[in-house]
Amino acid sequence: MDSSKTKEKNRIFIKTVLLLLLPALVLLVVGILLLPKDLGGHYLKISGQEAEILLDVEDTNIIDMRPKEQFEQNRIPQSINVSFDELKERYHTLDTRKVTVLVPQSDSEGEEMAKFLVEQGFSEVYIIKGGIDSWTGELGDE
Repeated sequence: MDSSKTKEKNRIFIKTVLLLLLPALVLLVVGILLLPKDLGGHYLKISGQEAEILLDVEDTNIIDMRPKEQFEQNRIPQSINVSFDELKERYHTLDTRKVTVLVPQSDSEGEEMAKFLVEQGFSEVYIIKGGIDSWTGELGDE
């Protein structure tokens, strides 16, 4: 009798463990399937101060997406002025391996362009939150 009770308890234990582990296993498999396939590129929003530090230590593409008139009044040194639409056509002229820093007219425009550049193979893209207004470093007008 003890043997049959032990077998029954073991069978109930095994069923319980399987019922508890099965959902966890399903969630794990689904999570793996939903992971992005290309984990190579990314973009982040950073402050003007963080961007200044980044530009001091990295070889970068600094792309100012503001209108030409605003760019000519003040700009981040070594930045180039390329509008949103123009950048979608000229992105292939930039080095995708360099860190790319966007100075957008608006945060939403910067985020849209950052997503686009990552899709095109750029490995690191940063958006200066608040654009030129949040830049804390020196500005030039040449």
